[in-house]
Amino acid sequence: MSIASGNFSTCAIATDETLHCWGLGTAADDPSAANCLSQWMDGQSVPPAGQFRAVTVSVSHACAVREDGTLACWGAGTADTCGGGVDCRQSRPPSGTFEQVGVGVYHSCAISAARKVVCWGFDQAGLLDPPAELR
Repeated sequence: MSIASGNFSTCAIATDETLHCWGLGTAADDPSAANCLSQWMDGQSVPPAGQFRAVTVSVSHACAVREDGTLACWGAGTADTCGGGVDCRQSRPPSGTFEQVGVGVYHSCAISAARKVVCWGFDQAGLLDPPAELR
């Protein structure tokens, strides 16, 4: 079992390796709600199906490593373009196999099977540029 919490949601991997998430970002949320949390209701509590070995959660998106090493990300950042900072490709993981994944607010990074750090999402302040010795 594994568990990770972000600002508004939590995800856990059960003993059967399925992923379960709860909190804001479910299908029942109303993203047009007139409150300060409505901007973060981006589906981060609706995980993909399958079997997983690691999960991490941020403010409005989450990522997990599947049993086969591929990555799955969901919530904000699924669009191919950046808009308003919140939706900036942070849920568009690269292909390949990975050991571990971490998520920030507008970006995500993972350690590949080749032990290299790969990052994607909004490149603010060099967030997508790990030190040369890690690439």
